[in-house]
Amino acid sequence: MYNLPSYKIILLCVLLLLVIMLAACSGDQAPETEKVTYSEAVASILYSTDVAGEGLGSGISYLFLVKDDGSISVVKDRGLELNSLIPYQDKLLLHQKSELVEIQADSEINRIEFQDCNAPSGYGQSSGVLEGPGYHYSLFNVGFTEDMSGYTSKIRWGDGKSNYCGEIGSFFETFGNDDEFIYLFSGDSVDPEKLNFRRVTLSDGEITESDPVELTSMESDARIMFTRFIPYKDRLLGIFSDSSLGNAELKLLEINPEEPSDAKIHELKSYPGYSSDYFLYNKDSIHVHDGLIYYADGYGDVYAYDPEAESLNKKFHFENYTRTSMLQDEQVHFTDNLVYFFRKNQESGDHIIETYTLDGEKKSILPVKGIKEQIGKDSVHIYDFKMLVK
Repeated sequence: MYNLPSYKIILLCVLLLLVIMLAACSGDQAPETEKVTYSEAVASILYSTDVAGEGLGSGISYLFLVKDDGSISVVKDRGLELNSLIPYQDKLLLHQKSELVEIQADSEINRIEFQDCNAPSGYGQSSGVLEGPGYHYSLFNVGFTEDMSGYTSKIRWGDGKSNYCGEIGSFFETFGNDDEFIYLFSGDSVDPEKLNFRRVTLSDGEITESDPVELTSMESDARIMFTRFIPYKDRLLGIFSDSSLGNAELKLLEINPEEPSDAKIHELKSYPGYSSDYFLYNKDSIHVHDGLIYYADGYGDVYAYDPEAESLNKKFHFENYTRTSMLQDEQVHFTDNLVYFFRKNQESGDHIIETYTLDGEKKSILPVKGIKEQIGKDSVHIYDFKMLVK
């Protein structure tokens, strides 16, 4: 019997493996979606690989535009962990590692390269719009400096005509903005238990940072910042938890940006034990309406807090929802007097968008058709969900 040389056996095995992989790919090919333009879309949903899932490539992302009948259009691109979507003017913006992707009203795509401004990953919906100067922006925690003496973050911003990039010398745990400024809440480079506050001013090509102010009441070795900070009168409000004493204590931080050292902490709710199930779904899980602060926790309960009376009221529970050990793509988005809840049915794998009033009246259910078929076997995570109020 003739024995093949070992290198030929290896070559044949490789060729056979390629044939099997190509056959599998052709069998799992996602069905075509109809053309949903950005101007028609009522919602946008972003999935992407995480850094670990990028492997040797740049990962993969799926941006879904959802029409009012639940049909979808998909923009498939490279991945960026913890990325976020920015509705801006008549476009939808999506950052990539080295470029900005603009989804036009007719869903034509424009790509703007950022030279010498690579972003290894996002940081949990850390994007927004400054209505005063008219800038959109996105923040990226990058890493330690070469001598390990400090930390570097990057910020990209633009006005629809010009785009800029700069560095910020801190690791931010969360952020917020009003119409004029960005506010960063940063871990201290020497003592991470401390939390510093600073204000960032953007102009054409320039960044101005205020000196950091330590928030002494926030010092903790078990602090988790859950939401972005949103304006409330002349203050900023954001939700965090502290489990340094055992139970998880959900709290609201109220801060005057003009006198940040004079911060006030409101006690919201205590969750016993060490479970993370109460974790808020996303950084947009907070909202201000008619003087009340609304938020949704990880159990699907929506609360209203009155900061003047310092009283908390559970408004309602998302209908037919039970928190499971594995998240089901849950995301929350508030607009005016409505809250939208996006999630996946655990049994069928289909997705829906539920609409509730802030008093808990269920207004509608929108079945979103085809997300699981488009994603297929790709290992991606949901990173953002926004209703598009135009």
